Amino acid sequence: MKVVYWEIMMMIKVSFNFGNQIILIGSSLLLSIFILGLLLSPCQGQDLSVSSEATQLFEEEVQLAEKASERDVKIVHYRNALKHRPGHPDNLAAEFRIAVLLSQYFSPKNPQPVRRRDSVSVYENILRTYKHMDYYSKRPVESSSDLQFKIPKAAIHLACLYRGLDGDNSKARQWTYFAMECMQKTCEQRTKDWTNEPAPPEVREDDIFGGRRERAKWKSRMQSWEQRKKRAKEGDVFSPLELATAKAAVRQYGYSFGLRQKAGDVALAMGNILRDFPGTPMAKIAEGHIGRAKEMQLEELNRSIMDEFSENISRDLESPDELTKSGSDSFESKEIFIPKASIALTKKAPFVLDLLSSKLMDPDAKVDSRQAYENLLKLVKGDIAWDGSLITVRKAKALTIQDESHHPLKCTPGRWCNWDELPDKVDLPYSLLVVTNEDVDYLITIRKIETDGIRITCKKLRPVEAKNYLPTSKEKE
Repeated sequence: MKVVYWEIMMMIKVSFNFGNQIILIGSSLLLSIFILGLLLSPCQGQDLSVSSEATQLFEEEVQLAEKASERDVKIVHYRNALKHRPGHPDNLAAEFRIAVLLSQYFSPKNPQPVRRRDSVSVYENILRTYKHMDYYSKRPVESSSDLQFKIPKAAIHLACLYRGLDGDNSKARQWTYFAMECMQKTCEQRTKDWTNEPAPPEVREDDIFGGRRERAKWKSRMQSWEQRKKRAKEGDVFSPLELATAKAAVRQYGYSFGLRQKAGDVALAMGNILRDFPGTPMAKIAEGHIGRAKEMQLEELNRSIMDEFSENISRDLESPDELTKSGSDSFESKEIFIPKASIALTKKAPFVLDLLSSKLMDPDAKVDSRQAYENLLKLVKGDIAWDGSLITVRKAKALTIQDESHHPLKCTPGRWCNWDELPDKVDLPYSLLVVTNEDVDYLITIRKIETDGIRITCKKLRPVEAKNYLPTSKEKE
């Protein structure tokens, strides 16, 4: 030790020839050796050996748990591991693993029924014992092993169990709300930390510890620091894994108001989140649910209008003379030209026919794409198109009528639309039935197939009429 001390003093003495910076280096080295001496003192060494032994026993049990093939054996080893270091904050990972094994784990090789009711008490113990912000870090979660979001995850899992096992929506709502409160605290603290984080000290190429490489590292740190500042200002402080947990919490909170909800019910549930968690990722997710609810509401409104219209027509059929007197032409045939989709798309021209209005719509994308599907849903319009085959969109269906049963359509279902190929060597005119997303029936007759499209006549059918065009009612279904 005397030799080390002498070498340090000599370094400090020589450092005076190199300026104040080297003095600081020697002082720092002296301080480091002093701290190391304290850590290696007999007293400290004894404490470390006890902690090391407990940690080793804990890790051995965890490894046995991971290697075990049976679920219940895994749980025994995890519980043995917890006994070796009671009260340790990192025990959260093992307890959470036990709860997941009980509530979700199933192995076909070693089938054991899930024990969801047993898992409830484990989740409850986790939420009583551990505190969410004890695991906070300004660094977002990038791994499933990170403990930062284990508490809100446990609360969400517990909410699902209360709702699934007992139908207890009240407790489910309580725990999903608690999960969002936890995440709100993380959001607020991380926003504060990122906003107030000082810029990394500049490193210059001519610094004693500088150079091009260190300068480049500093520039990278500066860029990351600026990005965190910007994200903090926008409230964007969650990683993708954290956002997934936030989405699960919002979704489960919505479910606690009932699985079969009308659009207005969705807006009510999500409105609570907007009110109580403003500026958080949960609020942004809730806004997305409200936007989709509005689309649903428009569809419901449109559907109710069509249902009322159909009921009125049915009542009118009971007195056909009155219908004739009214001079209504709602059910007369109309001749329409539908351009070929692939040609119209290059010209940015509308090519999807809306049967109700007899107008062409522009989905602003290929007809078999998700974008076209979503654009037409927003318009709440559009039913058929043509591109060498008849194309039904927005969940409309094309059906072969009774008179053409010997020359049926060949349907190829797609994710965003269906393709209905006409029979080989088809004789025109060829008629078929189209049932729209609003459950309105139209008789479509293809009069002429041209290079750049088709000419059709379109006739809306009364509910009682549509049944006569199909071989059986089962086929329509």
